[in-house]
Amino acid sequence: LLLRALFSLDRLKPGRVRDMAPAVEYVFSRFPGDAAADLAWWRVPVLWAVLARVGALAEPRGVPERSRALMDELLLGKAVKETLASLGLDEGGAAWELLLLEVLVRRQGWGGEAAKEGLPRFVETLFADPDAGALMGINEFGGRVWFNRESFETLLYWLFTVSVVEAVTFPMGRMRVSTRIVLDNYRRVIDLRRAAGEARYDVKEFVGLLERAGRSG
Repeated sequence: LLLRALFSLDRLKPGRVRDMAPAVEYVFSRFPGDAAADLAWWRVPVLWAVLARVGALAEPRGVPERSRALMDELLLGKAVKETLASLGLDEGGAAWELLLLEVLVRRQGWGGEAAKEGLPRFVETLFADPDAGALMGINEFGGRVWFNRESFETLLYWLFTVSVVEAVTFPMGRMRVSTRIVLDNYRRVIDLRRAAGEARYDVKEFVGLLERAGRSG
């Protein structure tokens, strides 16, 4: 079902769903102009769709955590990395995209987590995740802890994109999207990007800004 939803995203082209236009434009901002000729964009979502529900084969509850654990237990990471390399990535690129996939698998359904815990707590949990920390290049310098802007924005993009795939269903042969979920997650992405920029990618300042925004909101 996830793959089916993924391959139907082109039905959401900007202009066709007016109230979601900014969110849809954000998804398509990195989409290749010629998807048939440029398959690079598809590597991450296709592999994510294959891996995301692996945990459900063993246990219907806690699927994100179980799926991520099974990637290690079944040595799926090695197979994924080899697949990425066969699709044209060098060693470093394949390792980075594998790390991204591990984070996306663990954080599927992240919007619900953020809604329940609030953005500050969600960010703290995300930054405490060793996979996410390595992906975002968290490092200490000058007595402060920083993260990489480009990596963070790439992660946000993919977190949102896979959340759109999750929000798409196919009742009676027609695609339907949970508009509320998409718009709520898009708002969260915008808030996170803005706060990260204002914090100049300082982890402590970033969380502090989110906490202050939550209290004032």
